[in-house]
Amino acid sequence: MVDIEKIHKKTNGHCHFCGDRVELTAYGNKHNLITGKWALDHVIYKSAGGKNKSENYLPICQSCNRARWNRKGKNLRELITIGFVFKTVLAKKAGKHKVVHEIFAKYKKNLEKRRHRRLHSSGANRTLV
Repeated sequence: MVDIEKIHKKTNGHCHFCGDRVELTAYGNKHNLITGKWALDHVIYKSAGGKNKSENYLPICQSCNRARWNRKGKNLRELITIGFVFKTVLAKKAGKHKVVHEIFAKYKKNLEKRRHRRLHSSGANRTLV
């Protein structure tokens, strides 16, 4: 059996990937929060023989879990590197690379629209943190 509280305590209530806070009570997809949601991340992937036991899990926030998906090793490092390069271009050369800045701004705006629609589509009371 998996002990959610024990897994949460392993990282003192933080995502093992980015370090953001994850709330013990916000484990799983059943919660209607924007932040604090988290999932179980296998230390040793199931495909490599990892077991579904507390010892083989760490907490991972929803954002990191979605961004990382099934990426491992070289593919994950490449994604992170591309993100750093992209951010550097936006920060240092936004004027010269206006198209990049516009694409990122449009992406963020569309993401917020999807979140807003999702929050208001079910009719349930949802908490924005």
